[in-house]
Amino acid sequence: MPLKISNKVIGFERELKLFKNLFDIKKLPQTLMIQGLDGIGKYTFCLNLVSLLLKKNNTNIEDELISDSNVLILKNESSEQAVKIDDIRNIINFCQLKSFNDLPKFIIIKNSQFLNVNSVNALLKLIEQPGENIYFIFTSSLIDQNVETLMSRCFVKKLFLNKKYYKAIIAKFVFDNNIDDFSENINLNDTPGIFLRKYFYNLNPNLEKLKKDNQNLFYKIFSTKILDSVDLNLNTLKKIKLNLFLNNDIRKIIKKFN
Repeated sequence: MPLKISNKVIGFERELKLFKNLFDIKKLPQTLMIQGLDGIGKYTFCLNLVSLLLKKNNTNIEDELISDSNVLILKNESSEQAVKIDDIRNIINFCQLKSFNDLPKFIIIKNSQFLNVNSVNALLKLIEQPGENIYFIFTSSLIDQNVETLMSRCFVKKLFLNKKYYKAIIAKFVFDNNIDDFSENINLNDTPGIFLRKYFYNLNPNLEKLKKDNQNLFYKIFSTKILDSVDLNLNTLKKIKLNLFLNNDIRKIIKKFN
């Protein structure tokens, strides 16, 4: 069963209200870049913002927005899932189509740091002069050179989540998804998203499959396992990561950690 994304923003209520007020007075920038640490809920924030602006009232927020003709969502979970030329064509066609009931149209692009150069250049042409009532919303990590060009064309909002909200966010996710057997001690050193990804990985600890499905999370978990087992400096860890990225056959390397 697909996991539900929360239809409630926790920890960023003030920021949500700010963008809603800007929209109401027709001052909301048409290109937004939402930045922050991995796992703090940037994508959840964007979905809730768009849902609020379109005046929706839903329990399964992502599914409803995906099925909305005025919303286009692109998700990149790793650099191996970069936006393709067909995705760019879909964005262009989406922008050209007339909005249903003259409502605003939204393009949400998750993890824009994984966009390749060609995709960024194509998007720049679209966001420099977006059509009337069309809004682009990007999410990205805090520091990544891949999004510097996009950032120069966007209103950038950096989100910082106070640790006091971590447990409430995890509890809401557990409740929304009816996870009855959840009994983990919450590690406040991990953001809520990273904590939950590690939790689900531990239910099925297959590192080879994880590398294929979610390369970004694979490196986070595998790096932690390496550091827990041996004393390595940062430069050595970077070399290991590069070797893993270039080496398709990782079975021998990860066997001892499975």
